[in-house]
Amino acid sequence: MTNGSLKRRWAPLAVGLAILLGALVGPLLAQAQAAKPANCHAYKLDEKTNQILFNDPRVTVQMPEKKERDRLRSQGTPAQVFLMKSCDAPDTEADFKVFDEPADSAADPELVPSAVRVVIVTEQGDWVQVKGHTTLWKGTGWVKKSDKLLIIKY
Repeated sequence: MTNGSLKRRWAPLAVGLAILLGALVGPLLAQAQAAKPANCHAYKLDEKTNQILFNDPRVTVQMPEKKERDRLRSQGTPAQVFLMKSCDAPDTEADFKVFDEPADSAADPELVPSAVRVVIVTEQGDWVQVKGHTTLWKGTGWVKKSDKLLIIKY
């Protein structure tokens, strides 16, 4: 038996093994990627049009003009808080919870509409103190960072 015939005999086995490994590992990689894509919650601030553009091209959100954002900086960092429907789009009809104190055990959180404009007053670990500055909400409180909550600073 020559070395060439040995290679021909093992080649189909090697190909079969590669296909088997691909069949086993492929679905596991797909599940890991489907859980949270690398660009999950990706957005772009368009300064020319004063819009927040999300992965889903059908969703755009108006942000205040630069002059207004600069005026708000004396109070903190201007931002908008979104409860996300998916990695690509916010749920603009949902409400997120705002607590009086930075604690999970707050008895009665206030529900605030997603996409509300706020000023970030301070941050403590997983908690962000926000102050509303629109007619939708003018309160002050704490929101807890999570995978479903997106805070866009501008």
